[in-house]
Amino acid sequence: VKSCVKSLDHLTVTSEDGRTAVAKRVVFAAPPAVLFRKVLFHPPLSSVKRTSMERSRTWMGNVTKVAVEFSEKIWDPPGFQGEPLPTNMGLKGGPAFQVYDASTPDGCVVALTFFALADPADGNDAALAARCVMQLQSVWSDVGISHGRTDRLCNYNAHHVVRWPSELYVGGMPYNGKVNPHPVPDSALALNEWEGSLLFAGTECDLHCPGLIEGALSSANRVVESLKSMSK
Repeated sequence: VKSCVKSLDHLTVTSEDGRTAVAKRVVFAAPPAVLFRKVLFHPPLSSVKRTSMERSRTWMGNVTKVAVEFSEKIWDPPGFQGEPLPTNMGLKGGPAFQVYDASTPDGCVVALTFFALADPADGNDAALAARCVMQLQSVWSDVGISHGRTDRLCNYNAHHVVRWPSELYVGGMPYNGKVNPHPVPDSALALNEWEGSLLFAGTECDLHCPGLIEGALSSANRVVESLKSMSK
């Protein structure tokens, strides 16, 4: 979206390729920092809204998500009673700083997901996945886990990488190699504009759990309830 313009009885949204959509009400759910820098609003939004949007940061906007798939869950095999195999723990030395068990409850997918800081200009996904796995290998070795199990971490079947800094509607800011501060509730981000015809959803706009998926769902419910009340 390139612009959103309010006329007497409708709003016109124009895309970057020139397409337009006309509606009585419009809902934006992109991060406020992205909207502030990417979308022209006319008339201008309120000063309190613009100020909050400008200083807002997408919590995980600099983070890259790396998932690696395995044939079996070597970190938690059924009936295993031996040495602990930690996965949900902090990682040091980079690029990854967190790792989680991403396996599905039914066992159809067996995977680990890493959260990493990686320059989006370096697009070698395979190398990034390998470096994340090597970090976990180092952690396992440090806590005394046998080399046999540690070495098996390299036997993953596939890797999947999503570089959020490169996503047009996620980051919104130049990559700086740091995790942005966790957002705090900001009532200005949740405010409707233009007499209620312009509404804002998205996790940063939530007043209870900003930055989390719960916040995204909560803000969506808030906007739906607003729209329902306007239609009565």
